[in-house]
Amino acid sequence: MIFKAKKEEASRCIALLRLAMEDAAYYLAGTDNDLLCDEILVKFFQSEVNRVSYNNVYVFKISDEIVGAICVYFGGDLESLDAQILKNYSNKNSKFTLADECEEDEFYIDSIAVSKEFRGQGIATKLIEYVCKVAKERNFSKISLIVDEDKPKTLLFYESLGFKFNKKKMIYGHEYNHLIKEII
Repeated sequence: MIFKAKKEEASRCIALLRLAMEDAAYYLAGTDNDLLCDEILVKFFQSEVNRVSYNNVYVFKISDEIVGAICVYFGGDLESLDAQILKNYSNKNSKFTLADECEEDEFYIDSIAVSKEFRGQGIATKLIEYVCKVAKERNFSKISLIVDEDKPKTLLFYESLGFKFNKKKMIYGHEYNHLIKEII
């Protein structure tokens, strides 16, 4: 079953989402220390407004255990979503910026992850189908995501769900495929 994430699910959700975020998690947290990274991302998750806020996360549960998570938001909200994160760095690094991973008119899948022991059961597909319904309910015409160019199997998975290549994007020094799915 899919549910809206709750603040108290921060640790579990961040552990899952970090699987998808990979090195971007360290950049977002401003540290390469795993424990500190988790601590900062949990703090962001428990906040009301930012990219990884619980307000932007849906979870897939089996017997009350969170086994999958997806983080989504509207690209047009990036400025307000990033304000808290940028404020966190204003005293530490005045040159800190966040990448625009999506366009202003897209409902964007920031990250999606499923526990290793639950992969291959269609959970990621169900989470994506769910956020497509959310996008439609909110009158968005398209949903987007990025895929690391070094992950051809992941690209094929998203293409099988109707996502189509849009363009290449350079994010934090790495090239990604930007994919779009039209919402009908």
